[in-house]
Amino acid sequence: MAQIVKLKAHKRTDKDQGNNFIPAVVYGPGFMDGKTSLPISLVTGEFLRVYRSAGTSTLIDLHIDDEQYEVLIHDYQLHPVKDQILHVDFLATKRGEKITATVPIKFIGMSPAVKLGGILNTPVDELEVKVLPRDLVHEFEIDISKLVNFGDHLTVADLNLNIEKFEVSIPLDTPIASVAAPKEEKEETPVATTEGQAMPEITAQKSDEEVAAEDKKE
Repeated sequence: MAQIVKLKAHKRTDKDQGNNFIPAVVYGPGFMDGKTSLPISLVTGEFLRVYRSAGTSTLIDLHIDDEQYEVLIHDYQLHPVKDQILHVDFLATKRGEKITATVPIKFIGMSPAVKLGGILNTPVDELEVKVLPRDLVHEFEIDISKLVNFGDHLTVADLNLNIEKFEVSIPLDTPIASVAAPKEEKEETPVATTEGQAMPEITAQKSDEEVAAEDKKE
């Protein structure tokens, strides 16, 4: 079972103003069957603690006064200048109903090919999956120490996901990491100089009259 973090909130009131609170809203199939939404307030420090731990791909046990919902951070708004969260959207999930989530891929270990100067490419660093909320994980890990030679690659299949739990949105043979050979440095072509060399003799081109005069002399 996936890790679930807890977060407390309360129904929003006019008194919830200032930097101590963040306005938020909860909605989704797990909240009143998706028929309505509820404005709530979060204690800023508590939310930031949970967000650093959960991100957007970890299930949150949200307590709103005496009610409890399993939610995901669906969206949030940042201040255009200050590093400050202005508003948060929570998506309430429904037990037994799969959700679509984007889970980051964490690359661990050290590739022997990279140690030899190879260039690591990671064209896919997150994966969209369909999964039951309780089976959702914070991240997928893959060990790149398996990339031994230049040209080696790892695919989605190498994540060894439980296909009964996770429905993946891209083919299992899609490359997610590879090592390319280092680029060869091109040797610079030396620029020819005239230092120490005899300068070629430059002669003026003769006119047609001068050529005709010389022919008469001959």
